[in-house]
Amino acid sequence: MKKFFVIKLISLLLIAVFTLGATVSCSKSGKNEPYVVPERVNSDSTIYTSGLYEYYLYEDNTAVIYAYKGEELDVKVPNELDGHTVVEIAPAAFQYNRVIQTVTLGDDLEVIGEGAFYSCRSLKSIKIGPKVRSIGPGTFDDTAYNETLTDEFVIVGDSLLLKYCGTDTNVTIPDTVKHIGPAFNSNQTVVDVTMGDSVVTVGSGAFVFSSVRRVTIGNNVVLIDMYAFQGCDKLRYVNIPDSVKRISYYAFYGCTSLKSLYLGKGVETISDYAFYQCSQLNYINLPKTLKTIGDFAFKDCYKLLYVYYEGSEADYEALGITGTNYVISDAKKFYNYNYEG
Repeated sequence: MKKFFVIKLISLLLIAVFTLGATVSCSKSGKNEPYVVPERVNSDSTIYTSGLYEYYLYEDNTAVIYAYKGEELDVKVPNELDGHTVVEIAPAAFQYNRVIQTVTLGDDLEVIGEGAFYSCRSLKSIKIGPKVRSIGPGTFDDTAYNETLTDEFVIVGDSLLLKYCGTDTNVTIPDTVKHIGPAFNSNQTVVDVTMGDSVVTVGSGAFVFSSVRRVTIGNNVVLIDMYAFQGCDKLRYVNIPDSVKRISYYAFYGCTSLKSLYLGKGVETISDYAFYQCSQLNYINLPKTLKTIGDFAFKDCYKLLYVYYEGSEADYEALGITGTNYVISDAKKFYNYNYEG
C-alpha cells in the first residue's frame, strides 16, 4: 500500500476524536442552513463481533466496522450491528479480500477509511449511500471498480468528489460538490485548484503527494482533514478562510515549499503534526479563536521567525503551547495584531 497509509491501530488512535463538531451557513433552496460535521469519540478499545463483522463503538453508540471476515461474492454492509447504527468503515477493513465482487453500503454510512477496500481485485461495483461524506485515500486502489471511474469529476455519496480524471492543469471544482475526497491523490498534472463556496470539507488525503502549487479554499470550508495536503512539496502559499475550525493531523505534513500561511479568524484547533516539516515557513498568524495547538504541530519548521497573534500576550500564554512546538516559542511575537487575509 502507498506510504501515506498507516497501520490500522495507529489510524484509530489518531482519530480518537475523528471529526470536529462545527457549523457553517450554506445556501440551499434559497435559505441558510448550518452544515454540521459530527463529533464522535471512541468509547474504549473493545472490539465486538457480530456475524461476519468485527466492530467498535463511539460514545454515541454508533458503530464502526473494524474488519470483515466473510467470503461472500455480494456483500451488503448492514445498517446496524447489534442495534448500533453503522456510520463508518475503518481503514483497511476489507483490504486484500480477493472474493468480493459487489458491495452495497448502508444508507447511514458516513465515512470510509483509507484503504478500506484496497486490493479487493474482484470488486467491480459498489453502491455508495447518500450520507457518505468522507472516503480516505487508496480506498479503491487496485480494484476493478476503480477502473470504471472515468468521468472527469466522479461524484458519489453526499456530493463527495471521489476522483478527478481530467487533464486540465487549472481546475475549478463544480458547484455541486460539498466534500473533496482523495480526488487529487498523487496527481502530477493539476497545479491550480479553485473551490467554490459549496465545499464544506477538504477530506483525508484530498491532495496527498500531488504537484498542486496553488489551492483556493472555499469560504464555507469548516474542516481540513488528515493528510489533506501531505507531501505537496510544490505548494508555496495557503490562505485558510475564516470558516475553517479545525486543521487535522498531518494536514500539511511535508509541504517543504510552503513559505506563507494565513490562518483564518475562526480556526480553533491545529492538530498534532499539522505543519510538520514545513521547513520553509517563515511566519504565521494565529487567530484569537485558537484553543489548541497539538504536539509537534510545527515540528521541523526551522525557518519560522515571526508569529503574529491576534490576542494579547496573556491570551497567548493561556494556550499552553508545549515544548514540542519550541520553534513557535523561540520565534519573535507580535501581540494584538489585527491582520487581514
